[in-house]
Amino acid sequence: MNLAYITAPLVGALIGYITNFIAIKMLFRPLKPKYIRGLKIPFTPGIIPREKARLARSIGTAVGEKLLTDEIIIDTLTSPHFQKKIEEFVDQKIAEFENDNKTLGDISQDLLDAGDVEKILSYVRNNAVDFLHQKITSPEVVEKLTLYISGSLEKYMETQLNHPLIKMALSFNKNIVDSIKDVITDKIKELVFSNSHTIIELLVEDEMDKILNVEINQISRQLEDKLPQIKNAAINAFMKLVRKNVHTITAMIDIPSIVEKRINDFDVIEVEQLVLSIIDKELKAIIWLGALLGLIMGFLMPLFS
Repeated sequence: MNLAYITAPLVGALIGYITNFIAIKMLFRPLKPKYIRGLKIPFTPGIIPREKARLARSIGTAVGEKLLTDEIIIDTLTSPHFQKKIEEFVDQKIAEFENDNKTLGDISQDLLDAGDVEKILSYVRNNAVDFLHQKITSPEVVEKLTLYISGSLEKYMETQLNHPLIKMALSFNKNIVDSIKDVITDKIKELVFSNSHTIIELLVEDEMDKILNVEINQISRQLEDKLPQIKNAAINAFMKLVRKNVHTITAMIDIPSIVEKRINDFDVIEVEQLVLSIIDKELKAIIWLGALLGLIMGFLMPLFS
């Protein structure tokens, strides 16, 4: 029996296995260039360490321009499946609100740091006070206020003309009503301009405290009949917002740059582990395919020799 028919296939299979094994290893290894007497050894470092920046840029471009395009994002975020998920999420939150004793103040504390909450409340409070104070102290409002009060006072005095004391006062001074109106008007103006800011500040503070102490379940009960309409309006607004602004959002996010930067931030070992976690079976299959092809060639070679 010719031993070549046994040794040749075995040697061919071994060579095919080792060749493919080394080729796959050379994708990642060595991690750094190797030198012999100052001369760089060819194919070092491995392909991925050597071309990492180019690969990151290519993958980022492929993801941003081919996989996560604006159209794909819009289709995904406006699909019936995604809309159903949003409805389920909203329904879950509504159910939680119905049994939640937390106040609006508690919710704000959960969402933001205490310092941030205080800054926002202070900003809202100051702007509300300034706005109301400017409106109330404007000449038009002061004029309307004084005219209304003086007119009301005049009407009241007219209804009381039959009272003995009023008759007696008017008999001494026919201009007493106008004098009283002038005094009251001056006091109103004095009050508006001197104390209005403090009064408004106290009122706004009181109202904000009341709002922050409202419980979530109380709001939910008050809006119970309108919750379906509110939910549909919120979902429709979200869908409209996505369709209208997704191009701007994706341009601001710059998906290709994010992917490229993320890959460049990976250590080469992490890249190797990531690739192997995805195609480890396929790479091993390639190694064994090399062994199979070497075995077949080993059987064929003696036939042609």
